[in-house]
Amino acid sequence: MPIVWSMPDGSISVTQINDVVLARELRAGESTAEGVLRLALVIQAKTPGLAGGVPTLVPAANMPRSRINRDRWQLNGTQVTVKAVEIL
Repeated sequence: MPIVWSMPDGSISVTQINDVVLARELRAGESTAEGVLRLALVIQAKTPGLAGGVPTLVPAANMPRSRINRDRWQLNGTQVTVKAVEIL
């Protein structure tokens, strides 16, 4: 389950926890979403570039299939979309 970070400057950053690591790190009785959010805070504490970011869990199906135009990705609720290009 991807973690999408809403950054103070309006951009987003995406982190994906490896499934093997997630399975190893999940605590007894903890849901996948709870585990991912807990680990997101650990990742944020170790990654200076994520300071001030707000994590949102986004289902993999709600992510763009292509990484093309990743610089134009935006978070809309729990879906990542590509911003339209403004033509002047």
